[in-house]
Amino acid sequence: MQRLPGLELAAQRRGVPLVYAQMDEQDAAVISPASVVAEDYARLYEASRRYDPQHILLIRIESREGLWYALWSFVAEGRAPQRWRSLGDEPNAALASGFDKYADELANRYSTKVAAAGWVQDARLRVVGVKDLTAYARVMAYLDRSNLIESASPRELINDEVAFSVKFEGDMADLRRNLSLGGFMTEEAAPAIGTMIAAQPAYGSLGGTSVGETSVSNTGTSPAAAAPSGLSFYAVAQQQELRFRYNGY
Repeated sequence: MQRLPGLELAAQRRGVPLVYAQMDEQDAAVISPASVVAEDYARLYEASRRYDPQHILLIRIESREGLWYALWSFVAEGRAPQRWRSLGDEPNAALASGFDKYADELANRYSTKVAAAGWVQDARLRVVGVKDLTAYARVMAYLDRSNLIESASPRELINDEVAFSVKFEGDMADLRRNLSLGGFMTEEAAPAIGTMIAAQPAYGSLGGTSVGETSVSNTGTSPAAAAPSGLSFYAVAQQQELRFRYNGY
């Protein structure tokens, strides 16, 4: 399918990745120009399953009386289509002027409005699939544009994987939804990392106990033996690490 510079530039400006239908024999077996003009969404969704989309954006361009019109249809499964039109003196201008409405609608549907402003948390984020400086720059730009993330600092680089320290507003579910916006990155399973915290009885002190260690008395006895009265307990705190794959858009 032909790529139009006006659409590409508008998508880059708003940080929204686009996946084009290939319109090869596999697509042609399911849809036709007539089904596109007729907005046959059942056929469009059937054809788009190979691309695993969150939604479909259908754009038609036509010229009338010296102006170019872009007719837009934004369709998410289970929702009524949303339609609008934009115009310009040439096709790319018409596409650029209409793309902002699409990007704004994406933000309204998929981004998170933080209820408690100022509630900032720390998280670890690993992004895999970052194979070169161009990919790294795109990931950094994507994180900088997030409406939740206050800062993202790279901490570690191993092969094609970058680890970031992230400060963000909201909770982990908010951050997951925000990072998944538009398909730029896809979440992958990440193991939970446990940290052991040892607590002394009420009459004692922590005595310099560090994370991952248990408190032991000077005589070398176990915490239970060193506490003839009072209570010792051990708690395991789970600290989840988010892991996403950069999709190369």
